[in-house]
Amino acid sequence: MNWIVKIPKYIVNKLSQTYRATIDAIKNFKVNPVDNVRDILFGITLIIVLLSLVVSFVLFTAQGGYIDQITAIKGGGLWSGADAGLRIGDRALELFYNGLLWNAGLALIVIQIIFLIFSSFWNGGLLQRIILAIDLVFALILGLCAAVYQGINRRIIPLSPEQEAQAVELFQRYGQTAITVFFALCAVAGIIFIIITLIDADCRIGLKYIVISAAILYLACPAILFILAHIIPLVAAIIFGLIISGLLGFLALGLVSSGEGASPAPKSTQKSSKPKSQVKPWTIPSGIKVRKVHGVTHDYVERYNLVDGCSEVCSLNDLRNGKFVIIDPRKGRLTERDIPWKEKN
Repeated sequence: MNWIVKIPKYIVNKLSQTYRATIDAIKNFKVNPVDNVRDILFGITLIIVLLSLVVSFVLFTAQGGYIDQITAIKGGGLWSGADAGLRIGDRALELFYNGLLWNAGLALIVIQIIFLIFSSFWNGGLLQRIILAIDLVFALILGLCAAVYQGINRRIIPLSPEQEAQAVELFQRYGQTAITVFFALCAVAGIIFIIITLIDADCRIGLKYIVISAAILYLACPAILFILAHIIPLVAAIIFGLIISGLLGFLALGLVSSGEGASPAPKSTQKSSKPKSQVKPWTIPSGIKVRKVHGVTHDYVERYNLVDGCSEVCSLNDLRNGKFVIIDPRKGRLTERDIPWKEKN
């Protein structure tokens, strides 16, 4: 159990070291501006991220998060109340991710990355600068392609029905290959950048700062906030589990002791009635369209868009017979007449 004491001490020591390093970098800024800017950015990033954690927790508490959880457990019991309490605890994470400080921390991490690229270019030799410049141009091209892709997918870039049909057809032919090449090139660009930064000792420190900042922003702070905001329903769920486990263990012991030497009960010949299957409606996701298609073996309804391509949703007979229900978020339930046929090429 010594780790319970060692971990907080380690965190406090690291934070105090970061604080002293940031103060020294501010005082001795003119001595080594590049390294001092790196240290200052890291210190400010940690301060902003930790402030985001504290502010989110204080807002969650001030808005009655714990009181609502206790009320839910009192009104709904340990299990149902714990489930409702977990959903209430999610408010803290929403406050964290939607807060201005979290976005400021993310922006500072991006600034650290840009500064790392600048320092790598500044301190590197001619070959390193050439490779880094090629890598940056390549990254800009990938970023532009990703922006165009997202713009078309989210309909920020308008397309006519004919252009959209052509885009879907092109994606079906070359989409998977393009995605594979895209991620492979991204991996190559990232590996080249990491190798370049690892060559220089100062760049290695900058890369370590970026990794630590991202880990605290995306992993440590959300994990701490999750535990703090969900501690009450988690304890209630654990108590409920212990009670159920104790009851099941008690019943099991009673059945074992009373069942010794008893003859088995005759099996019931009456078949249990199976509940009728319920039809679950399928809601059309955002950016997805549907159409009727004349298939080789049967007619069916398919979903399609630029990203996912085409896939069958249900047969046309199931739609007619009510075995499958399609819901449009804007129009409501769709019938066969509401769905157009696929145009022939």
